[in-house]
Amino acid sequence: MMRLVAPAGVAWKKARDTYPLIELYNADESHPSLTGTYLVACTFYSTIYHKSCVASSFMPIGIPTADAYYMQTIASNTVLDSLENWQQYGSLPRAGFSSTNIQSQYSFTNQSLRSTQYEWNFGDGSSISTTPSPVHNYTAIGTYTVTLKATNTCGKYDLFSKTISVTSVLTGVGDQNGPASDEVFYANETLTVLNHDQASKIKIYDMKGSLIKEFNLTAATNILQLPPLITGIYLYTLVSEQKESLRGKFAVN
Repeated sequence: MMRLVAPAGVAWKKARDTYPLIELYNADESHPSLTGTYLVACTFYSTIYHKSCVASSFMPIGIPTADAYYMQTIASNTVLDSLENWQQYGSLPRAGFSSTNIQSQYSFTNQSLRSTQYEWNFGDGSSISTTPSPVHNYTAIGTYTVTLKATNTCGKYDLFSKTISVTSVLTGVGDQNGPASDEVFYANETLTVLNHDQASKIKIYDMKGSLIKEFNLTAATNILQLPPLITGIYLYTLVSEQKESLRGKFAVN
């Protein structure tokens, strides 16, 4: 179960430091004034609902409009600028991921916390993947909901979903979660391409979809010199008869 911490004390200190002329205490200097109480209430609101309370229509009678706005701003910024600090998950897992793509080929980066097992549902009827950070190719244009289930060693799990839109489809490629294709070999900044399909070009991309280099293929076996590459996974496409198809990946260690 998630536990919430409302940083009322942090917001209070910021308010006193930023607006020292706004009185947050009653005359007894012990109990909060109406403005101080409003500041705490705004802090609780942003903590519980994960929303800014700036421009809230609720303005207590007796607080100047400008002062109420200042309290809303301080409370919202204190909570939302450091939301992770106020959400206490303990040992429970938290699922999360980001993604990049080259047309219909999506690379998912697992950002889950406190978890050891993963199940990916790509939303297109394909098999569940248990690869921590998989690469998946969609075979049809459409909108898909990708869901990651992250589970810890005690069997507790969390779900995270994101909707993606596929607007064009690469051909000649499946999921690239296994070893690289036998048509391309990388070693010491050199790429050896066995041109089985008599392609005219090969293009090299990083996992963000940025083109690194492209080469013309002029023989059955091509030895190509690549620029220095940082450690990571790279994708390659082959161009044949003006048609580009994603074929596989290779690793740079």
